[in-house]
Amino acid sequence: MEPPQFCQLLTFPNPAANSRQWFYALHLVLGNYALVFLLWASLTGMVFALDWWSGAVYAVASGGNQQNPYAMPQALAKSSELKLTKLDTLYVVTHRESPRAVQFYNSLPATDSDVYRVSVGRERQSYYRTDNLYYDPASLTELTGQGPWAGRYQKASAADKLLRMTLYLHDGRIFGLAGKFLMFIASLIGASLPVTGLVLYIKRRKC
Repeated sequence: MEPPQFCQLLTFPNPAANSRQWFYALHLVLGNYALVFLLWASLTGMVFALDWWSGAVYAVASGGNQQNPYAMPQALAKSSELKLTKLDTLYVVTHRESPRAVQFYNSLPATDSDVYRVSVGRERQSYYRTDNLYYDPASLTELTGQGPWAGRYQKASAADKLLRMTLYLHDGRIFGLAGKFLMFIASLIGASLPVTGLVLYIKRRKC
């Protein structure tokens, strides 16, 4: 069987063809249609799986800077007492600074050296735009954390914003419903390629 020409790689096969030609053409056609999307998903997914790849992406996006690991700041002074009045004040402060926020998530200190963490969601279904703020439990002084996810989204660097939105780039959510649909179809095609490839291998062994 001769390999198909380039124009045939993007043309669906004729169902009247023999089964081997059908699976061979189907394997190539679907694979070529989904190649860009699967490559996109692979490169963005490696950011979660491989630290060296994540660091390389950050270095390229930032112009050579090194990615800082995520770390919460420590309290200015250790205190084992949790005052409800401080929580009430913190609630007022954060809501006053972000009156149009759609979600507030408060994390209380687990130890006497931990701080309050307040995650402020600016938009619905847009987690990467969340502001992660830190406050000293005693004085409510705003502290600075480390890593791409720490601090306010608007003040983050371009490289930090890129890493924040990696998940949304990975599954197509950043492009809306159309992006999610395309990535879903591409994922199904990617899952079908080993099946059609195995069928071709078996048929070739029988010939």
